[in-house]
Formats: sequence, structure tokens, C-alpha cells
Amino acid sequence: MGSSVDNSEERIDSGQAGLMIRTRLQLINDGMSPHQLTRLVAAGDLVKVASGTFVAVGDLPPWPDERHRLSVVAMARRCGLVVSHVSAAVLHGLPVPGADLSRVHFTRPGVGGGLHGESRVVHAGALPPRWRTRLDGIAVTHPARTVVDVARTQSLGTAVAVADAALHAGLCTYEELAQVVDESERTRGVHKARAAAELWDDRAESPGESLMRVALNQLGFPRSELQVTILDERGRFVGRADGGILDKGVLWEFDGAVKYGPDGGADALVAEKRREEGFAGLGWQVVRAVSHDVRDPGELEHRMRRALARAERPGWAPPLGAFRLMSRRT
Repeated sequence: MGSSVDNSEERIDSGQAGLMIRTRLQLINDGMSPHQLTRLVAAGDLVKVASGTFVAVGDLPPWPDERHRLSVVAMARRCGLVVSHVSAAVLHGLPVPGADLSRVHFTRPGVGGGLHGESRVVHAGALPPRWRTRLDGIAVTHPARTVVDVARTQSLGTAVAVADAALHAGLCTYEELAQVVDESERTRGVHKARAAAELWDDRAESPGESLMRVALNQLGFPRSELQVTILDERGRFVGRADGGILDKGVLWEFDGAVKYGPDGGADALVAEKRREEGFAGLGWQVVRAVSHDVRDPGELEHRMRRALARAERPGWAPPLGAFRLMSRRT
């Protein structure tokens, strides 16, 4: 990109890096003509992230949630409303797998219908001060309120991933979530939030684990325990599995897309192979899954049912050794 965009941009905390956004007025005040601005946008050198707000293409983040963050910040600083729902989740740094990020969400206290536009949605409803906070000067719903708003409006998988991450990071408590759900009794979608609440678990350490658990639940499998530490017959540590249906001798692991990155990928594979061999040597069945399996769980269901069926065969014995469970926060 040419020199028309200099290094004096306003820096925005994106949660990962300082990403730079500029308003139309800032660009023109810095010497860019309206014609140059139009030309740079048409050429793709400047990308509009909100009305009258732009970012240099080289600074545009690759991930949809980080791009959404830029739009949220740009709009919030101009309208002064409270950022809410999935947009608040993004500001809080929570994962939002599968969420609809096509519009920025705000909430205004009051009654009456919300406002739905091409780039933003303004919800109307009760918003007590205790369920509001500020991030980098931007008004945003408290993490507990954010989780429940997401649960009311997004898919079950998204809802559980957001809640698990918020609980795991200590951004909110189970008690706070229960309070918000109770206060939302007459709010549209609260039945979805109550259903999601049955699955929220602070022990989940990644969105993939949350989505895996939701997929198994929707397939009708028994509830999984999470973060299962496996010990051998002498009490020695063998490894820790993401989850498992323990009374059936089955462990499961979710392999994230970045688990085997370029740095140390071979070592990670070797360590994982040894750990899985250790599980198998004690009699555990291990079912592995990747992102595709939770999006299209037919094959996952087949592998899980096959693993569980072994416990129903004559002569089956539980795995040797022992296991320890990570405690949930109360």
C-alpha cells in the first residue's frame, strides 16, 4: 500500500495485537483527499470495517472474530451503546465457534422492539448496572450477561463454548450465570439458555472440547467427564485425556487444527502416540475427533458406539490402574 496511510493511526487493543483503524475524518485531516480515499478503498488497500472507519489491508486480521472486533470497536466508539451478545463475547476474548458475526450487537436499556440494520442490531431490554462493565473505555455487558445473551440467540455449540471459556478463565461464576438466567425468565430464547446451562463446564480447555461434548450429547451418549488423569497400576502418571465415559472404559480426545504446528509438531506426535499406547495398555478405548467430526458427526457416532459396545461384551473388565478427575468450580 502507498504512503498515503502513515504510522500515526489510532491503535486499538484487539486482544492479540495492536490493530490500526482510522476514521474518514482522520485520514482527510492527515492530508488524504476524498478522491484518494475512494481510490484506496476501491483498490482494496483500505478496508471499511464500519461506516466511515477503515483499516489498512495489511493490518486486517485473518480470523473472523478479530475482524468482527474491529467493527465492534469502530461502531461502539461512535454510538455509545452497550456492546452485547456475541459482539461482547468477542470483546471479552471468548471463542465464538459457529457464531453469526455478520452484524454488531448492542443493547439499550428500555422496552420495545429492537433495531435491525444491515451492519448492526440494537436490542432493547433490562440492563441493570451490575451486568455492565467497560473494556478499554467501551461499554460492554458483563461476561455473565454476555454468556446468557449468546446462549439465547446462538447455537448450542456456540453457547457452550462461550460459557465454558468464560468460566474457565474466571470471568464469571456459575452463580452469576444462574442469576442472569433467572432474571431473563421472560426474555425470548431463555429456554435455549436453560438447555445450554446443563452442559456448561469450566473444566473444558478449548472450544473443540466444548463442541465435542455438545456433539456427543446431541447424539444421545452419556455425559462425559472432562480432564481425566490416567494412572497405571503403580499409581504413576500415564497421561491426561480431554474427556471420557469412564464406566465404559472409553476416553476421547479432540485434535485442534493448530495442535501440531510447525514448531515441535513431530515431538508432539511422538508424545501423543506414547500416551495413547499407555492408555491402550491399561485397557482404555480411545476415540479421537477433529473439527469435521463435530460438524458432521456421523462417523464420530459410529466410532463412539463401537468403542462403548466393548464394555457390553461377556468377560469385559474395566481398565487397569486408576483415574483422577479435575474438580469443577462451585
